[in-house]
Amino acid sequence: MKRAGNLWERVLEMENLREAFHCAARGKWERGRVRDFSHDLNDNLLRLRDDMESGTFVFGRFHRFEIAEPKRRVIHAAHFEERVAHHALMGIVEPLIERCYIDHTYACRVGKGRLAALHHARKQAGRRQWFLKADVRKYFDSIPHAGVMESIEKRIKDPRVIDLFQRIVSCHETRPGRGLPIGSLTSQHLANLYLAPLDRVAQEEWKVKYVRYMDDFVSWSDDKEALKSHRAAGREILANLGLEYKEEPYLNRTTHGMDFLGMRVCPGRIKASRTTKVRFKRKLHRLEKMHLAGAMDALELQSRVSCLLANVAQADGMEWVRGVTKRSIWTAAENGLEPREPRRQLEQQREQHALCEPQQEQPDEHEQQHRVSPRTQLK
Repeated sequence: MKRAGNLWERVLEMENLREAFHCAARGKWERGRVRDFSHDLNDNLLRLRDDMESGTFVFGRFHRFEIAEPKRRVIHAAHFEERVAHHALMGIVEPLIERCYIDHTYACRVGKGRLAALHHARKQAGRRQWFLKADVRKYFDSIPHAGVMESIEKRIKDPRVIDLFQRIVSCHETRPGRGLPIGSLTSQHLANLYLAPLDRVAQEEWKVKYVRYMDDFVSWSDDKEALKSHRAAGREILANLGLEYKEEPYLNRTTHGMDFLGMRVCPGRIKASRTTKVRFKRKLHRLEKMHLAGAMDALELQSRVSCLLANVAQADGMEWVRGVTKRSIWTAAENGLEPREPRRQLEQQREQHALCEPQQEQPDEHEQQHRVSPRTQLK
């Protein structure tokens, strides 16, 4: 593959930096640091460009926090100016590394994503008898810096861009010479790129149907013994990359179903896994409690519940979701509260806020209008 050069000037172009700012600010305009940066946008972008040009820009200023779902992880959210620098770099480099991927690599790619990966898995499950599913042990924490830099240097020959990647990669370690921070734009792309050699082997040598979403990958075949040999070959490929299987790859018939990306993939069907159902119920009840305690208004409640529903909307057969939300509505009725149509209720709230005056009420209707359960928003 021919290596790309003359990239540094394109990274530092003002138009590219301006586009990078808007990408970094998307969905975060209410945050103070984003507003402050936007007030003097041109001056701030010029300062950022000068710091990157001189090599004085500091990488590794992270806000560190933990999440517990879907599993416990430590997130390192970069400082806003650093996110702008990441977007400026990847805006130029991403089209170059895109050429390295096979069609069925789905993470961190435009037009791909989790839903497309699930649909491909469902299709293959209906066509093949056996599947082999595997993932990598502590993937982000285990990626060797030297290996990921080698992957970059195979595709880029601009020394200043390579040096910039080196500074970004070396600003975080989970152990000496290893680890990429979860939560960083560059980490997502570099981690996805690092396993590209496995994709090529699966497609060109193993000749199996295959899908990978970051470090989760599945192969399908009608030949069980071939998948067993691929399991051993995959272990060797990962060892050469300084990685290892999380646990022994799971080999089974497709008719038994497979847990993949939070769903249960069966021939012709995608169902919510048991873990996803439990997590959905727990989050829904937590949001209801927060709303009842006054920690969020009805509009925010409906918005966050919509996000929960979107996460499981690709599952076939949503009776269990309707059952969960229906039980919430019946709970309100059992408490003597009458449910109301949520859209009309939200429209009335918007009218109240717009007019800045309380809703008119009749004395004899007080109990009926104001003892409506917030749970009915979930209808």
